[in-house]
Amino acid sequence: HGTHRGTIRRAKRTIRMAAGGRPEEKGLGGPMRTRTWLGGVAALMALASACGDGSSGSSGGATSSSSSGGGTAGGGGAGGFAIAPHPDPPQVVSGGTVMKAPKVVSVSFPSDPLEAQIDAFSTAIGKTTYWGDSTKEYGVGPLTPIARIHSSFAPSATFDDTAIRTWLVGQLDGTHPEWPAPDGDTVYALYFPPGVKITVGGFGTSCSQFHGYHDSTQLGDGTPVVYAVISRCPSIPEDPTAQGIDYVSAVASHELVEAITDPLVSTKTTGYSMPDPDHIAWAFLGLAELGDLCALVGGAFFKPADFPYEVQRVWSNQAAMAGHEPCLPQPAGQVYFNAAPVMNDTVSFNDQGFFGKTKGVQIAVGDTKTVEVDLFSEAPTQGPWNVKVSEVGGSYLDLSLDKTSGQNGDKLVLTIHVKSKNPTYGAELFRIQSTQGNQKNFWIGIVGN
Repeated sequence: HGTHRGTIRRAKRTIRMAAGGRPEEKGLGGPMRTRTWLGGVAALMALASACGDGSSGSSGGATSSSSSGGGTAGGGGAGGFAIAPHPDPPQVVSGGTVMKAPKVVSVSFPSDPLEAQIDAFSTAIGKTTYWGDSTKEYGVGPLTPIARIHSSFAPSATFDDTAIRTWLVGQLDGTHPEWPAPDGDTVYALYFPPGVKITVGGFGTSCSQFHGYHDSTQLGDGTPVVYAVISRCPSIPEDPTAQGIDYVSAVASHELVEAITDPLVSTKTTGYSMPDPDHIAWAFLGLAELGDLCALVGGAFFKPADFPYEVQRVWSNQAAMAGHEPCLPQPAGQVYFNAAPVMNDTVSFNDQGFFGKTKGVQIAVGDTKTVEVDLFSEAPTQGPWNVKVSEVGGSYLDLSLDKTSGQNGDKLVLTIHVKSKNPTYGAELFRIQSTQGNQKNFWIGIVGN
């Protein structure tokens, strides 16, 4: 259950909030640089399951009520439907570094039974509507495959990230002409075979703490080398049917999008790397980059109509801010809905020595407050959807909702009682989940003390 700490602390950087709310990037060297996937989000899933519906009773009466937030409102729709006002959603912010004309080198290893399918996936993904729809908003063009390398190198049964970096740089020393040289727009996708466990020193092991990650290193002359690691595990927690090549393609789609929109992980030059300062608490759970924010929604993994491999939907800043489905492409016939807590306080956190401020609700230990929860949808839904609240990362809060369902325009009341302070962040995290049928959406909140 503690892997969300590992994920954010071993991210390529931790946002440290400076005076006035402007984020500064604190580069983290050594083993804490790596952006992992499904370490933090897997922990979030496990914690939500362990906590049940999180609707334990609060102690004491409400001592304060939140004020109504500003919020995003959509335009009118069929029959005059309008998206109900609600707080602004997260926006993934960027320092401006992306691969505008990306190229991919796919690398497989000996005795991989999926080698031919990996080649086919790598060759075709950049030509799909999925790729264009997922990345064009961020200034990224088509993904061009420039080499498919079948390496004769056999990695050991346990292979650490430091060894991966050393080996990869060695292949790019100019003595291996089959390897295209790095140029700032090339990502090396490393598809490790069955039986190889990837480790990231001090963090964990593939299939236990993560499924894949992307990172960057450099040649001796300073040329950046961007790479993505795709492990080989039985399945994905959110889609147990994604096995074999579908597992590989699902992980690879996530990592390729993130490696190209946030390529220089080990430097202070950022791409789309973190939520905006008002939503930085999402990053504490590993929900930071464009793939991360969609890894937990219902139906995150799917097969596009023009592509026979499973891929993951990707976060859209533009759609999110307009009150529409933020994880694209949107499944046909699906209506986006969610429930957002109104949090207008400025609260402090302490992520293991990194202090900062963000938007949340301020409640002293021992006190209770109520918070308005705004329900909204982009179009009429099939009746009310279910809403539940649960704490993430401990048992420091008592949480309860006055109602457990609603629809566009409804306002629920969330009662929060702080029993004790969460020492991990110096603040407490909670999740509000909205569910209808197979659809699942959520919102992260933070309580400062």
